[in-house]
Amino acid sequence: MGLDISHYKVLNNLPNPSTALNEGCLYADDFELFQNTSKPLQSNIKEIVYCDIKDSLHLVNNLDDCNELIKDNKFNKQFGYPMKHFKQVNSESEANKAISEFEIKNKLIGLHHYRKKGKWTTIQFYDIQFKRGLYFECVGYQRKGMNDEFWKHFSNNDDFYYYTELEDFQYAYNCIDKYWESDTSETIIKRKDEFRRTFLDNFQYGISFLGISY
Repeated sequence: MGLDISHYKVLNNLPNPSTALNEGCLYADDFELFQNTSKPLQSNIKEIVYCDIKDSLHLVNNLDDCNELIKDNKFNKQFGYPMKHFKQVNSESEANKAISEFEIKNKLIGLHHYRKKGKWTTIQFYDIQFKRGLYFECVGYQRKGMNDEFWKHFSNNDDFYYYTELEDFQYAYNCIDKYWESDTSETIIKRKDEFRRTFLDNFQYGISFLGISY
């Protein structure tokens, strides 16, 4: 956990490639997280794709890979676990059989599939809907690296996570400072140069917004 600062830009279409369902999408409920939404940004709000996930199946080769994620503890609940449905498989044919059986048992036939691979393979079953929102992509990123002045403007006690004004971008830039013990003056200069290049010089009013996460 820690401070992550991102520069996002509105897109006309879904980001490509997407690595998760509904990635690169903001919906009506998310707009409450903006400190303000400029009129140009509001003009980009339209009907966009929403993937309504009905259920998920996790396919594992080794049960040890997911032992921690099937525990009913506070951490897992916070991040959408523990796993409810998982199956150990050792081949593609076993995987296809498990998916088919899961579809039939849970009345999911006819839904779309999204497959995400990692230590295990997650199959998400979803229906396509449309909601008011906007598509976006990340064009700039910085991890931590700010001084205490940063929190006077971007308080972590506020309910706002997105900022649309150039002044917000400039304020963040002015807070870039020594953070890690290993930071040198050259490191800080490089950090500022990168932020200026990917955040300030790349800013487009009504298209850009600053994302803060903790």
